[in-house]
Amino acid sequence: MDNDHIKLLQKLVSFNTITPSCIDAVRFCEELLKKWGFTTRIHQSGNVPNLMAYLNRGSKTLCVAGHLDVVDPGDGWTYNPFELVEHDGKLYGRGTNDMKGGLSSAIIAIRDFIKQPSDLSIMILLTGDEEVMTDNGMKSLMNYVTQYHNDFIIGVIPESCSPKNSGEYIKIGCRGSMNINLTSVGHQGHVACTKNNHLHKFVDTVNNLVNFHIDDGNSEFEPSTLQLTSIDVGNSVRNIVPNKITAEFNIRFNNVRSPNWIKQAICNLIPNTITANIETLSEPFIGCSGEWQRKTQTIVETSLNKTVNVGTAGGNSDAQTLHKYMNVVEIGSPLSQAHTANEFITRSDMDKLRKLYYDIFIGISILIKDRNYC
Repeated sequence: MDNDHIKLLQKLVSFNTITPSCIDAVRFCEELLKKWGFTTRIHQSGNVPNLMAYLNRGSKTLCVAGHLDVVDPGDGWTYNPFELVEHDGKLYGRGTNDMKGGLSSAIIAIRDFIKQPSDLSIMILLTGDEEVMTDNGMKSLMNYVTQYHNDFIIGVIPESCSPKNSGEYIKIGCRGSMNINLTSVGHQGHVACTKNNHLHKFVDTVNNLVNFHIDDGNSEFEPSTLQLTSIDVGNSVRNIVPNKITAEFNIRFNNVRSPNWIKQAICNLIPNTITANIETLSEPFIGCSGEWQRKTQTIVETSLNKTVNVGTAGGNSDAQTLHKYMNVVEIGSPLSQAHTANEFITRSDMDKLRKLYYDIFIGISILIKDRNYC
């Protein structure tokens, strides 16, 4: 095996692609894919650059999708986050794990795959806003793409999603997401004179929400969870009770309870002295089921020569949009390294994923020869 997937990762890491500043990386990928015979288009939506690349080889299309944007590196790095550094078999850099490593392995696997005879067309979709998921990324890109293509059989996202080992988990769906913002406005005063501190009632409400049990999950999804993500009074001194306090929460919810049921249950825990804003960001979904799920699992297990797990654990991704148009699976590196300081992917995992993605593409190509199946 050559090192082209490592070289591609090195190039992609060198682009500072903090959301949505991805245009240089998008243009680089466009030129690379053009050399391999792809027809390309940069789809600019608002401030987000996205890329569509298509290679027409038959009436059925495999979609490979990913994102080039990364989160801010923050502090605590030993190495320059935008320069690939290898040490003890680990490749360090922002986005190496989420998801430029998997994406580089998949793109080079596509290059290797298209050298083989096949009736399977390839669509590559790259977005620039997955880390914040506005309407300008995959949603806008698919609105454009489906004006011309609607023959997708399955989508593969080389996303970091594995609980442990690269490639050994097939993610077929995800829980939904809901944000809660609470605000309490009360009397500002000196601590020595305050008798009814509205912050105390607010903290009681926060505790009630944190301890609220939503459900126990089911065979498809983990239990729903509510997490406190921020609490703020904007107060820099100790002898003032501030007039305002806010808190933010996120709920990851399954299909046991409806979003409306959850909203009503949350509202029942909040007194009328506190203002609540509750927004459903996404619904839970299963993106691949039935025969396609079983066939994909068989292909992966054959490639790895071991049994793999299938599930819905982990965070949201562009599968949230893609599943509305096609069966979609996520297969990639361990999620535990995503968004960390000194983020890395191992060289061995890069090699493993490149081979796995190639085997998946070959396996799907063989499947579509049975026209009745697809």
